[in-house]
Amino acid sequence: GHFYGEIWGLDVHPREQKACTGGDDRTVRVWNLETRCCEKRTTLNSYVRALAYSPSGHQIACGTGGRLKGKFCGSQGDVVILDAATLRPLRTIKQSNRWIQVLKYSPDNTTLAVGTHDNRIYLYDVDDEYKSKAVLVRHNAHITHLDWTEDSCFLRSVCGAQELLFWDVRRQKHMPGGA
Repeated sequence: GHFYGEIWGLDVHPREQKACTGGDDRTVRVWNLETRCCEKRTTLNSYVRALAYSPSGHQIACGTGGRLKGKFCGSQGDVVILDAATLRPLRTIKQSNRWIQVLKYSPDNTTLAVGTHDNRIYLYDVDDEYKSKAVLVRHNAHITHLDWTEDSCFLRSVCGAQELLFWDVRRQKHMPGGA
């Protein structure tokens, strides 16, 4: 397990018998699910709060931030993209000033959606070196869950106020009533 504190992030590799975890000890660890052993690990400069494998399994997006025992550690709201084979950092995205709660790649691997504690969803263009595409603003509390449609055109989100919202990602618009 992890050395210190809680585990917050977990995702399963889309093609291999592996999973990655992250948490209060600032480490990202890749586990072999068959042997139940840690294959590799790296340490980030902040608490790890969310993880997401890309659909190809070649990259891991890590959301950072948060407090432990009332203290902040490192940067708040960074997204660190790791090479899944080496856990070497490929890119750091500094967008939000609040911590990241959830990350999800679109099924077609073109967009990374990032839900934060500033009540926003940030969309990044994976093919264009994670350039910012849009910011979706409508929630009244921090984002807790994100889910893509199979065609990667629509996103649904839930926040801490238990609002369920639907988004047309192509037009970057909220869809009232989910219609």
